[in-house]
Amino acid sequence: DNVFADDEIDMIVEHAESGELVDAEVVGDSEYGSTIRNSKVRFFGKTQENEWIFERLNAGIQAINNQFYGFTLNGYDRIQYGEYHAKVKGKYDWHMDMLHGTNTLGTTRKLSIVMNLSDPDQDYEGGKFQLNNGTEEEAEKLKKEDKTLKTNKKDKNKEPVVTRKKNKAARGD
Repeated sequence: DNVFADDEIDMIVEHAESGELVDAEVVGDSEYGSTIRNSKVRFFGKTQENEWIFERLNAGIQAINNQFYGFTLNGYDRIQYGEYHAKVKGKYDWHMDMLHGTNTLGTTRKLSIVMNLSDPDQDYEGGKFQLNNGTEEEAEKLKKEDKTLKTNKKDKNKEPVVTRKKNKAARGD
């Protein structure tokens, strides 16, 4: 089910792009970080202006968690917005979402959610979202507003965007 309508997705993108996007980094890998990840990101926390984004995303996360995982979730304090540009072969190679130490909530990350904010049939080519569960790879071409919620025991890969505009995704942190 769609958590956000198309005009709301446009509002999320507008909100995310209202602040400065910076080169993404890979925590703990300053030597090879730029070969693993090539994207621009902005983290934003909950404010009165964007509270509706967090509330709706939380409802979707909770529904998926209740149906498939049953974890006790403690929440997250910010969303990461990312852009992957074709002209620089934007990508995020195989990695596992992890926290080094604890986040500001003092908790361990159990789930990550990725939501596509672009239309892959109109906005870009390539950029497939891939998962490796240890025995086989699953590849998904996420449609606009598709969400993928997976445990952090799986490797993830975002293959390079090869043509056109950009691919945007948001992830609870």
